[in-house]
Amino acid sequence: MSGLSGLLIALALAASVQDGAVQTPSEVQAPEVAVPVDDVLVSGRKLRDRVQSFVDEVAAPTPQRGLARWRDPLCIATANVDRAVAQPIIDHVARVGASYGLKVREPGCNPNVVIIFTDEAPNLAKALVAAEPEAFRVRWTRQLDRGSIALSRFQEMDAPVRWWHVSIPVLGWNGKAAIALPGRGGAPLVPGEGRVNRGRPVSDQFNKVIIIVDVNRVEGIMLPQLADYLALVTLAQIDPESDMQRYDTVLNVFNNPGAVAGLSEWDRAYLAALYEAHPERIDRADQATGVTNRLRREEQRLAATAPD
Repeated sequence: MSGLSGLLIALALAASVQDGAVQTPSEVQAPEVAVPVDDVLVSGRKLRDRVQSFVDEVAAPTPQRGLARWRDPLCIATANVDRAVAQPIIDHVARVGASYGLKVREPGCNPNVVIIFTDEAPNLAKALVAAEPEAFRVRWTRQLDRGSIALSRFQEMDAPVRWWHVSIPVLGWNGKAAIALPGRGGAPLVPGEGRVNRGRPVSDQFNKVIIIVDVNRVEGIMLPQLADYLALVTLAQIDPESDMQRYDTVLNVFNNPGAVAGLSEWDRAYLAALYEAHPERIDRADQATGVTNRLRREEQRLAATAPD
């Protein structure tokens, strides 16, 4: 399912896109070197508990569903920003995605990630939802997004960056829709499992991400920092109202830009655990286990390579 009955992001953006302002990916470069793990890393059960708290705070899946990830290739576009800023951001988000096995479509593709820059973020968010409501919430199911309250917060919140994810439940092994779609009959059945959208064989796949950057609120942030932040919220369902002050994460960049270089080891472990997990539904406990294992392996690697 490439678009959700009237997605047409280009139409929703037409009123706000300046001539020549929409950019799409150029050639993807090699992934950057990961940020080193912290000098002191808690271990054993303490680490697992801390990671579980991190995942519980940061993850924002669709209610009653698992954590979504990209399965289709990324097609990233920006609006209302000069090419000199747009292209490095697009290339960096694509590069981070590629480091987790994602493919990136050629320039001219139909965007499934749209990053819009504006000095009127709340007004633009409200205008886009009013102009193209089914680009954000479709009428025939409640299983694709975080709901009407979250959408109201998307429009009204005061934040440097706001985002809206839409995902769809799919069969983990083949990516076909696991819910009834208009004109395509009922949900599929799996012998012994009942309707698959109630069982583990289902995964959750991103369909699109809409991101709005308030240019008035990102002053003082370096472009690489912003690009890393945008990469994280593009590739994972992040709670826009999470309190991350206790953790080492790029999500703190607007609170303390001088102390945040970019994606942290925890951020990278979070994304790696998400994209390297089994092809079925991922819940918070699965994700916490994956992140913990990644951090422990990195700690062991650094210990093994450290000078005596």
